[in-house]
Amino acid sequence: MPTVATLVVRAGSTMGSNELESSFAENVPLFLPSGISEAARQSITHILKKELRLCIAQANEALEDVRRGRRMVTGLVQFKKLNISGAGNKPNTRMRTLYNRLQLQIQRAADQYRAARDALLVLDPNGTWRDRFRKLNPTDIRGPGRQEDDRFTQTNSRYEMSWIWLVSQSDGDSDGEEAFDETMRSEWAKMKARRD
Repeated sequence: MPTVATLVVRAGSTMGSNELESSFAENVPLFLPSGISEAARQSITHILKKELRLCIAQANEALEDVRRGRRMVTGLVQFKKLNISGAGNKPNTRMRTLYNRLQLQIQRAADQYRAARDALLVLDPNGTWRDRFRKLNPTDIRGPGRQEDDRFTQTNSRYEMSWIWLVSQSDGDSDGEEAFDETMRSEWAKMKARRD
């Protein structure tokens, strides 16, 4: 990017030459428009617009991944109730391992969503994206429907669905039984391919 040459040199001198060579690629600063000063951003508005589009796509995809993961957890909990309960340690341990893996995937997607939303707040603080991409709290990652693994409980038999299920869906993303079936089909195919 045209305006970050001095920032790269400054970052290299503060990190030291040995640390820069041995650091991981994911730790090297990229100096995207959302990560530089307001004054430096003014001269690269065309790049700023591209990062804005990238962040919107990243937030949208991460939110879809969170919903997909929650649907998979729902299916896993239902499967365990019907087929595994009381079956012994080995099947229960496998289910717990799979459950933990899905929770980790959901957490990664939530972190990606939060990073994209933070960048959007810097790039376009009053944009139209604010209606769709709200702040994602840990208590918002629940559903679809009321489940036993929800960390967020409500009293008096009242259930309020999380906003992640209520925001407008992107093209091709639909909730319901078809989306649940498609998610489970794709996960089954991935697991079968790994086994084979």
